[in-house]
Amino acid sequence: MNNNLRIAQIVNQPSLDSDKNFHQGDVLYILYELEDKIFANNLMIDSPIFDFVQKDCLQFLHIPYYLIQSSSLLHSLYVASSDFTECEPGDLRFIKSQLIIAEKSIDENWLFGKYLNDATIKGIFPITHVRKVNLADWDVTKYVNFDVPTRQA
Repeated sequence: MNNNLRIAQIVNQPSLDSDKNFHQGDVLYILYELEDKIFANNLMIDSPIFDFVQKDCLQFLHIPYYLIQSSSLLHSLYVASSDFTECEPGDLRFIKSQLIIAEKSIDENWLFGKYLNDATIKGIFPITHVRKVNLADWDVTKYVNFDVPTRQA
């Protein structure tokens, strides 16, 4: 595992024009930091999107290693795309942008999971209210060439 892997979630809606590729709740892989901005890859989109985002919009996350290696629906990280508050007993209540770990499938529409920040709170939730974070695709070297040619004097 890359010890420099840093992941953050957008907690405040970005206001810069360059932040148009990022929205509140999105999870980002941090590539490098400048004084007030961060260059990141949006892990919420299947195709790689690289752009700058303001530092003050982010909350850094600790993601368990087993989630980074998972590409299946199960043992994956999800972001709530809308509130799920009208619940029955056994449902996992959440608000928009909350991070959820899926542990098993109930059927094609429901998953069983827990909060990322509090594993003691568990329940079932509808797939229609969440978006999967593409953590298994964090290796950006296949999209970006980081080799810098040597300069001739």
